[in-house]
Amino acid sequence: MVESASDLSARPVKRGSCALLVVILLVGAFLRFYDISRASLWMDEIWSIEISTGRGSTHDRLASGVIQTTPIDLTSLDGAPSWWHIWNSMNGVTHPPLYHVILRWWMDVFTNSPGGARSLSAVLSLAAVVAFFDVCRLLHGQRIALLAAAIMALSPLQIEFAQEARSYPMLILLALVAADALVRLEFLGNNRGRAIALALSLAGSALTHYFAVGAIAGLGVYALAKRLRSAIKPFAAAAILVCVLWGWEFIRQVHSLPAGGPAFLFSDDPQRGHIAVLHLVGMCGQWLVGQANAGALPEWVLVILSLVAFVFPLIRLRWRRDTLLWVIWVIATAGPLAGSDIFRHSTFLEFPRYTVLASPAVYALLASIDWPPRPVMRDTAGLCTLVLVAIFAAMRVYQGPQSKEDWRELAGHLDHQAGGDELL
Repeated sequence: MVESASDLSARPVKRGSCALLVVILLVGAFLRFYDISRASLWMDEIWSIEISTGRGSTHDRLASGVIQTTPIDLTSLDGAPSWWHIWNSMNGVTHPPLYHVILRWWMDVFTNSPGGARSLSAVLSLAAVVAFFDVCRLLHGQRIALLAAAIMALSPLQIEFAQEARSYPMLILLALVAADALVRLEFLGNNRGRAIALALSLAGSALTHYFAVGAIAGLGVYALAKRLRSAIKPFAAAAILVCVLWGWEFIRQVHSLPAGGPAFLFSDDPQRGHIAVLHLVGMCGQWLVGQANAGALPEWVLVILSLVAFVFPLIRLRWRRDTLLWVIWVIATAGPLAGSDIFRHSTFLEFPRYTVLASPAVYALLASIDWPPRPVMRDTAGLCTLVLVAIFAAMRVYQGPQSKEDWRELAGHLDHQAGGDELL
């Protein structure tokens, strides 16, 4: 018999659970900070640092066909505009400004070196594990919450993004904080602190990445399904706050972007719809073991993972209503992108960063499977998932990051061989 969420939420966190959570966080911290500077910065990370210096996308505005005899170091903090210039220098950028402001503050303290810039993502990723644990604790109890948190802490995909100077760990954190605040409103009652936390986290996620709209919509649907009238004001306050802080700049940003969108997100391949279905099947594998490792899993494993993550939760909703939030979350965050790939021939599913926000929901759904119903075996699915991600996390530590080319050797060669009067 499944305990009600109200009974579970009323229970304080046990000391043993706190100790296990600390162990999970320590292991997660090791995996995130180990070799964090090993891979060279890639284009999107360099772009993040450039934007965070307050210079916007200056590299896109450099004159073509002109030799730059006095090039500007666009990622240097020396001589960079003050941090508040970030807010109105986002023309030509496809992201909101909040992450870049936080990254600038962070780099002012920890430098803009690869390790310094990436360490912000590692810290935010660990904080997301804590928020995730609390949501799962309120919905499913401490046993399942610890299992889900361990899966998220060890997932190679989460480690990959925790070692990139990009906004995705911050997006996941703020979306999970919003989910935590909403669930607390549901089970612990309405108060000012929870309402403010919900409004600020909703606004913060919207100002971090535009794909937050899926999670925000999912939380709104969940609030409607649960008839949470106390959530109306926080949602409205978040919308007003975003409009006031970013509305005008958002309009300017949209008009500054080229028509049609990035070419790499669309394909002319007539078989694109069938390819998208294959990517949809493999998506769960990517969320668990990472983009570079998903291809190592047999196809039958990917099919089983997809059925367990996407189909089985819908079937058991009648008996496990505590999983409703995660079912809605997956549909709202990954569903529109999958539909776009299948019917509009886009390529969103090829890039895990666009669907990574859905991954915590899958971790929770896999951890909460209590079949077979025998007490000794009820965590079989979750434990098998944990073993799977732990194996690939260990492989990542042994082999190192494999998803990025290291251009520093080439740069060093050019510095050593090129003369001062040679054109590069």
